[in-house]
Amino acid sequence: MYVAVAVVVAGVGLAFAAFMQPTEPISIRQDKRAITEVIVHSSATPEGKPFTAADIDRWHRKKGWRCIGYHFVVYLDGTVHPGRPVEEMGAHCPKNRHNYHSIAVCYIGGVAKDGRTPKDTRTPEQRAALRTLLAMIKAVYPDVKIYGHRDFMHTHCPSFDAKSAYTDLTIEPVQPERPESSYNGT
Repeated sequence: MYVAVAVVVAGVGLAFAAFMQPTEPISIRQDKRAITEVIVHSSATPEGKPFTAADIDRWHRKKGWRCIGYHFVVYLDGTVHPGRPVEEMGAHCPKNRHNYHSIAVCYIGGVAKDGRTPKDTRTPEQRAALRTLLAMIKAVYPDVKIYGHRDFMHTHCPSFDAKSAYTDLTIEPVQPERPESSYNGT
């Protein structure tokens, strides 16, 4: 089901349309960490395979991590699911301490059906959800820069150029509608 999502930042309402309703509420709020980057990842899973945040959490725990390293995961159907709380440092891009000041967004996919060849496998729903999620993050952190994992590590992840794909992403404040007054002047 598609719903409109509204975010309020410093009293300014921002509306986003065509965002699929997640199974759990998505929370993006400023925290004590100085967030300067959003780093887009892929799960490096074969095209069309419906993996979940729980699967990624299990994989990351097997590596000895406390929990899933990403803050948000975008499923094939475009639903956005929470991972690690935004208030907590992620575990996704340790080079030059990027984890300390970034939010990690991961989409399911990123390799061809052979499971090895890097490929931009984003579904139309994932493309729309990623843009909306990134816009929501920019609404809370207006100066944040968007990068792909490959911009910091020797990897193909997320299998597309996230840095250039989202340069046009802007936030336009939506003026709240004023209810008609029933006051007739008497």
